Amino acid sequence: MNKREAIIVIIAVLITVYGLLDYLVFSNSGPSDQLAQIETEKARANDLAITAQAQLQLIQKATQSSDLPYLLRLTQSAWENDPFVQYDANARAKKEKDKTIRQDIPQINYTGFVQAGNNLMAIINGMEYMVGETIKDIGYKILNITPTRTRLLTDANTEIILLIKEN
Repeated sequence: MNKREAIIVIIAVLITVYGLLDYLVFSNSGPSDQLAQIETEKARANDLAITAQAQLQLIQKATQSSDLPYLLRLTQSAWENDPFVQYDANARAKKEKDKTIRQDIPQINYTGFVQAGNNLMAIINGMEYMVGETIKDIGYKILNITPTRTRLLTDANTEIILLIKEN
């Protein structure tokens, strides 16, 4: 063993001895630490007892109240509004669809589109139409085509938006 290894072994032994002394001798909690810990636990138990007593008094006071039968009936009644509202991803589309539906519009079904290069064709009532064409039997002109909707111009120069109907 050379000098360097001997120094490393000596330092390791000294650190081990110090660790054992610190753990076994110096860290031993004396009776004063144990008494302080017991007093702390007694104080916590006392605080819990005071809190429990106060809550018990509040409960007894509430059960003697004349509002209790009313509150019990109220909790057992049906809710007017459901707090667990279901999210509908198509709600916006449905609102737009409801806005565009009118009674005087003939039956028009936008069921799909075809894209050929830069040209979009709408499939309306089973027929393919491009922008600027007029729908047969109805006379409405196609203004714009997108994958989700088509804008039409009626004879009365009002615009109608058709939303796609997916089966």
